[in-house]
Amino acid sequence: MTGFTVIVEVPVTASAEVLVSAAVKEHNRQNQHFQRDQSYVLLKQDYSIVRERFCLQEYKEQMKKPYSKLMMYLCRKDTYEECRKIDNDEVNKDNQSPKKKIKRKGKKSNECITDDEEIQFGPAEGANNNFDDTLPVELFSIDDMKEDDSDLPDIPFESTPGPSSVDDPRPSTSNADVCTDHGNIGIYRSYVELIADDTGSDYDEDADLQAAISNSLQQCSSTKNESNTQDVQDVLKQLASKIQTSEEAGYSKFNISRSNVWDGAKRGFKRKSFSPFKRLNVRFTDDSGRDEGAVDTGGPSREFFRLLLNYMRNSSLFDGDNTMKVLSLNCTAMDEDLYYLAGQMMAVSIVHGGPGPRFLAPTLYECLAFGIQGVIPSLADVGDYDTRQKLLAILEAKSDVALLGAVNAAGDLISLSGTGHIIPTMETKKKLFDGLLRFVSINRTMCAFERFKAGLRTLGVLDALKDHPHGFRRIFTYEKRIINATIVESMFDVKNSLSLEGSNKRKEESLVLSFWRDYLIDAEEHETDASLTDIVVFATGLEDDPPLGFIPPPSLDFIRGDDESRILPVANTCANILRIPVAKSYAVFKSLMDFGVMNSAGFGQV
Repeated sequence: MTGFTVIVEVPVTASAEVLVSAAVKEHNRQNQHFQRDQSYVLLKQDYSIVRERFCLQEYKEQMKKPYSKLMMYLCRKDTYEECRKIDNDEVNKDNQSPKKKIKRKGKKSNECITDDEEIQFGPAEGANNNFDDTLPVELFSIDDMKEDDSDLPDIPFESTPGPSSVDDPRPSTSNADVCTDHGNIGIYRSYVELIADDTGSDYDEDADLQAAISNSLQQCSSTKNESNTQDVQDVLKQLASKIQTSEEAGYSKFNISRSNVWDGAKRGFKRKSFSPFKRLNVRFTDDSGRDEGAVDTGGPSREFFRLLLNYMRNSSLFDGDNTMKVLSLNCTAMDEDLYYLAGQMMAVSIVHGGPGPRFLAPTLYECLAFGIQGVIPSLADVGDYDTRQKLLAILEAKSDVALLGAVNAAGDLISLSGTGHIIPTMETKKKLFDGLLRFVSINRTMCAFERFKAGLRTLGVLDALKDHPHGFRRIFTYEKRIINATIVESMFDVKNSLSLEGSNKRKEESLVLSFWRDYLIDAEEHETDASLTDIVVFATGLEDDPPLGFIPPPSLDFIRGDDESRILPVANTCANILRIPVAKSYAVFKSLMDFGVMNSAGFGQV
């Protein structure tokens, strides 16, 4: 039978352990015939084994092709070792006697060999020790002869899935066994196929079969990319369905001053009556301490979480650039368990309709999604400037003398990181640098990381993130977003707000709509006081679509008055309605919109 194919997503820095773990988990989830209690090894496209020191990024660079996908194979360890032993025996036997050229009997590549067939297991002429021409299932044949094993151990890297593997009761009609019968020896070549972050093969295979596989993978990848956002929204809607909406359940209450959002947020989240499963009731006060007068049916909550995440981005809980934040190590924050609180706040924001953080460094996100073992950090993940310079000096040392000076300057880091046993030479420089970098960027902050991760488990967000790492990436990490007049205009539905066609009001509204579209174009070209982001924040409380989407979708309405020079725009952020003034000239409309948007201090102010 043919192999069972799955698609998994892994970081480009993934190690062999991460690849095997991801493949095993996904097969166990999708294939009910998968034998999760077995040990597995990973094979490359040329069917050579993936060793422990393997790195996906380096492998892609060695291939020298701009792949976006990569095909690999997962094979049971016992099958691999048995097949390798038999193949080696056949090669040795063949070297002692003349080879016989035996033609295959027209069998297709996915058929099993029967007892009446003779197959030459020795290398064919010009085949460079490749067994693809003799094994019955060429795509999944095992060939480790290409790889020079002179300096490598004989035991391959393996992974033994434990009881923590996730079960999925969904039925499957495929399994992973291919039978090869040679004489009286029965070999079950059990395999499963791993699609990592690349695709392509240069081997001569059945053209129709390969074209079908390629088309299937392309369609699957295209569909997956197009539906990522929708898939994540569906997941979040499922998580949000656990929120209790009855009046009897009550609310989690927050009293927030814009001058100190963090303090009010901490009080609200630590309150005994707080529960992430309750609806939120956020009440803002202005600088004078007066209630802003907004009843929270969504708008104040979104505004609150936007301000809160902006505060956290620049707080002492995180280090690094604004778009690549890593966790710091703050002893006061650890004592007050603020890392847990930060993770919990992010989780509650995402599920309750607020924004995602969108500022975590990719390395921190990959640690959350895939675990820390296979993640390879970079210098960009070192938030402290002085520490980064010390590591850079070690990396760029050109001589033993320069390296020794850099090591002496970083003596405090070396003593704390446990790399003091490494004698600093040009040969060991990379090992020393990697050890220090991993300590500074990952190991040093493990206590904070574990508490942060525990907070993200609130409402099931962390588990959902692990199940959908690609879709959640844009929620947690920075991604440059294009905002222009067309995008902002498309956000607001105006159909239900227009008066009857042919009426005088409809003529006025049509004119104002042209003003509105011109105003957005002017804002994009920086010809207005308000930016496009200011307009979206004024209307919705957020700078962009939240992960859960706007509920209800934003709409545009019209506001009239006797004195058009005093009609200011009004935003109902709970219902996501923006009411624009009906003016007779564009100059007046532009002036009113600029004044209203830029002088809106908060809810109830305009």
